[in-house]
Amino acid sequence: MKKITKTILTAAVIAGMLMAGGCGGSSSGSSSPKTNGSALMQKIKSSGKLTVGTASGFPPYEFLDTSASDGKKIDGIDIKLAEAVAKKLGVKLEIQDMTFQSLLSSLTTGKVDIAVSAINPTEERKKTVDFSDSYLEGKQTLLVRKEDAGKYKTLSDFDGKRIGVQKSTIQEKLANEQIKKCADRCTSQGRRCTS
Repeated sequence: MKKITKTILTAAVIAGMLMAGGCGGSSSGSSSPKTNGSALMQKIKSSGKLTVGTASGFPPYEFLDTSASDGKKIDGIDIKLAEAVAKKLGVKLEIQDMTFQSLLSSLTTGKVDIAVSAINPTEERKKTVDFSDSYLEGKQTLLVRKEDAGKYKTLSDFDGKRIGVQKSTIQEKLANEQIKKCADRCTSQGRRCTS
């Protein structure tokens, strides 16, 4: 049963990822509209490789495996999915590690074929890239020091406080929308405030 479930999940993810590689311009009539799935498949097949963009700072989904012989291997759940897609397509996998902020622009400029890095679909992002069906439900939370746990019981307790978020993420957007005075004080620390 476990093997069947894994096979079904892998097939669903592969199908979703193949549809996800939409690249291209904006919805404002740009000369480079989102790439359709068949054009992307043709590009991947003719080049013999699937180029995947990721931001390796989000274990267990993508991370730098320092135990690898060269100390530079990117690994994780999303990488395993990308490996399965490349294998199914019969092409080589090329991973490009970059900042999270660079992922979507790398898709729209064609630097990468697909991006895997816990990217939440938003209406704004959907204007320029296509998304696979979601394969991970995330919960957004705020982390505080253990000794400060009693000080923060509701979102309003964070009003005017300094919040660390990763730039260009759903967490930055939520902090700016839901915490008063956060838009002026949110800082980009290159880390995610989620669990």
